[in-house]
Amino acid sequence: QTDFVKLSEAFGGCGYQLTKKEDIEATLKQALSSERVCVVDCMIDKDDSVFPIIPPGKSGKDIILSK
Repeated sequence: QTDFVKLSEAFGGCGYQLTKKEDIEATLKQALSSERVCVVDCMIDKDDSVFPIIPPGKSGKDIILSK
């Protein structure tokens, strides 16, 4: 699995990893106040539905907007 935080840092940016919903606001404030490009890696449960979704192997015209 790719470590997107370290990858961002390797290219001179900063990276954050979110694992808890209660950390979203503080993490986004840090990222938005940074003078560098930031990556925020949001860890979600594999069963969560996050929209919009482009199904694997499909294109943007096949986007799913809601359940």
